[in-house]
Amino acid sequence: MKTAIMGWWEERKRTIWLILGLILVTQLFCKPVLVNGVSMYPTFHDRDYLFMTRVSSIDRGDIVVFRSPLPDHPLLIKRVIGKGGDHILIRDGSVYVNGKKQPWDVPTWGEVDVKVKQGTYFVLGDNRLNSLDSRSPDVGLVTKEELVGEVWMRLYPLTFY
Repeated sequence: MKTAIMGWWEERKRTIWLILGLILVTQLFCKPVLVNGVSMYPTFHDRDYLFMTRVSSIDRGDIVVFRSPLPDHPLLIKRVIGKGGDHILIRDGSVYVNGKKQPWDVPTWGEVDVKVKQGTYFVLGDNRLNSLDSRSPDVGLVTKEELVGEVWMRLYPLTFY
């Protein structure tokens, strides 16, 4: 009986260490975030479960999570299109950064002509026809302080970014 209890405890001990390790990793290095809506479709779907890392350096094309000024949408997930010093032009459904049409260009509503201030980012959803992003005065340019993290991976289906 003592041997059975010891075997049971050894099995549970490994499970407990694994759980504690996962909690430590997720709290120190990455945080979970849930996609709410279709503004990043087809990259992400509604209710996709993602992991984000802390922000280190942000480049054009990175997908970031940031605090929103909108009470109904406390966190937003968008793609960085421009950063400090860039000139963003949206005209006739196309996006141009510093005069060059973008490779991730998809049909985009609105007319925008803005120079991105230092320390801020111009962000767009991948589903440009249905996205609340930097084109809206309610969101505008995103500051470094508003950034929460950068999307690192999608849990299911497993995809790294």
